[in-house]
Amino acid sequence: MKSCKRGHLKTPENVTTRGDCKECARERSARSYAENREKVIARSRAHLAANPERAAANNAWWRAVNANWVEAYGRQYRTDLRAGAVQAYTCGACACCGETTAEFLTVGRVVSRLGREPQGPSGGQPLFRWLREQGYPPGFETLCTSCNESRRLHEGSCPHRGPVKEPTGAKQRNTCKLKAEALAGYGGECGCCGETEPTFLCFSRACAHGHLARSGANLHRWLRQEGWPACYRVLCFNCAYVRFGPGRSVCPHQRLS
Repeated sequence: MKSCKRGHLKTPENVTTRGDCKECARERSARSYAENREKVIARSRAHLAANPERAAANNAWWRAVNANWVEAYGRQYRTDLRAGAVQAYTCGACACCGETTAEFLTVGRVVSRLGREPQGPSGGQPLFRWLREQGYPPGFETLCTSCNESRRLHEGSCPHRGPVKEPTGAKQRNTCKLKAEALAGYGGECGCCGETEPTFLCFSRACAHGHLARSGANLHRWLRQEGWPACYRVLCFNCAYVRFGPGRSVCPHQRLS
């Protein structure tokens, strides 16, 4: 059996269409790329810019073929992005309630005495990316998702630090009234951890039949009209974030039970 100059056997599986050894061809290609990396990247970008439709079609095809890998990579990327921000602003606990479960922690703004908030996106992955790009500037702190949502919805107040600020507008008061009625209709506690503080509770679809277009007062009103359907359930913000947030994993309360 023939072999290449480097001693690799030229089996049918190890020969290119040109008759070259595949191992030598890979090494030669890697060496050429390393020597001309900038030129190769520039040529590739120019080709993509000149053929945007073809590039989009190729990208869509590749993502469809590797859908499982893309989903796993995206989930890990979002988890690492959040974890990097949390580690930059904490010693591993919520600055409000002391929660230490890593899956529940996120980053929130520190409101100054003048009521001013730091710049940047409102929250979520855009905020985490912005923080990383800015070198994790001051003005932010680590909070659990429940405390962060409470501060966002109630003008910076949280039940752990005293009475929650009551809404001043008629529309906001009506929304709170509808939410309290809906919570009572579903038992008034988180279906995962048993949290009963109304400020920390929200509604989540328990199956694929929940109404996607409704939220807030519209959702609460719709739930009452439908007689509290079983396609919805009550969760605290912490449990809902782990289950349906960027990571989409099993809640720690379930793993511990």
